[in-house]
Amino acid sequence: FSRQIDSPLGAFGLNHDNNHILNTLYLYIVGGEPFFLGGRPTFIPHRLFSVVSGVVSLFLVWKIASRRGRVEAFTALILAGLSYPLVIYSSEARGYAPEIMFALASFLFVQARLSGSRLSAPFFWACAPLAFLSHSSFIYIYAALFVWSALEEVKNNGVLTGAKRLAFLHLVPVVFSALYYMFFLKGMVYGGGEVGGAWKEVLLTALMAAGAPSSGGPTGVAALAAILLLSASGLIRMRKASPGQPVFYILAIFIVPAIIIVVMKPEFLYFRYFLVCFPFLYLLAAHALSGLYQKPVWGKPVFFVVMAVFCVLNIKSDFDLVKYGRGSYSEALGYIVKETPRSEVTVAGDHDFRNKLVLGFYSGFFTGKRIAYFDKESRDGSVPDWIINHSVDRAYRPPEYVFDSGYRFTLKKSYGFAGVSGWSWFVYKKDAQ
Repeated sequence: FSRQIDSPLGAFGLNHDNNHILNTLYLYIVGGEPFFLGGRPTFIPHRLFSVVSGVVSLFLVWKIASRRGRVEAFTALILAGLSYPLVIYSSEARGYAPEIMFALASFLFVQARLSGSRLSAPFFWACAPLAFLSHSSFIYIYAALFVWSALEEVKNNGVLTGAKRLAFLHLVPVVFSALYYMFFLKGMVYGGGEVGGAWKEVLLTALMAAGAPSSGGPTGVAALAAILLLSASGLIRMRKASPGQPVFYILAIFIVPAIIIVVMKPEFLYFRYFLVCFPFLYLLAAHALSGLYQKPVWGKPVFFVVMAVFCVLNIKSDFDLVKYGRGSYSEALGYIVKETPRSEVTVAGDHDFRNKLVLGFYSGFFTGKRIAYFDKESRDGSVPDWIINHSVDRAYRPPEYVFDSGYRFTLKKSYGFAGVSGWSWFVYKKDAQ
């Protein structure tokens, strides 16, 4: 998308769900050329916006939690800092990490406004639109902020004065979100993907938030139960110290996402659409766990057991990300190019959209040979030299041979990935006849 546009304004005219406008603008500014390290293309500048956003988000999590004590601040920082979903999406050139950063900042500025700060409103006016431009799922957080601030303003200042203060705080974000809906969301085109049930994605979201292996079934139910238990404990404890604030957390994490799923019935639903809720879930969990830490005799041991389980599960996934990445596509293509003696490399695959898209992107960095992809619709009986099969299941074990047009292809290389984002590639070469 960033390569298609001729000016920064062009990013606002691409009504596609994969166009995360703020990130597209950033990529447009950075440009399309990578660094080459060890002969491989490396896109460090393109990911830098997300990396910085992820780091700043950890500071904001600390800032929010530290108001209730050091134990809670450290607990929240560990939960958010090791969370595999937050780590992986803070290292991808997409809009999720900036969205989280601006969502956390928006919460802080609304909280400051409700505490009497006059200077916080303009900062909120800036952060809320930037969060929407990062990803539209910010609506979960914004709706919760609106309701929470409305209730607090009316309770503290009366109906008339409270309404005036509420209008002052939310006028800019409301006007912006209306324009954003009319000119972007209303005509949005969805790029497609695998269709899954809402309940399945809810369980997967619970698994990812807990750091558990995404095996679903009973594990997902257990993860969801643990999250609900911690959340309920956190909400009850929070209500004693700050009666109005639980309204925000229960709306942002549970009620608003549920209402949107029920009302909109989205065809495509993925756990990452709820990623912006994760830091607030960790803040709520940290509040519950810090209360557990203060319990005499049994509180501290249980606290450390819960934290240890969370850390072990997520650190394993974090190290897998360091080891495997999102897939070794350039390495696979480099191997194919090296092992093809002719000047033209012909490749087919089991998923034309995914494989052709990635292959087409990386082939631009291997200029020594012409790389041609044979998709199913335009092959006209042509037989490729190589076949690339893929899988999003990390446990998948490929067969040693595959057959195409009467020819046998032998598995030469397997390239794994860390899970969640990307896929494994299995490279097959046509047997000599």
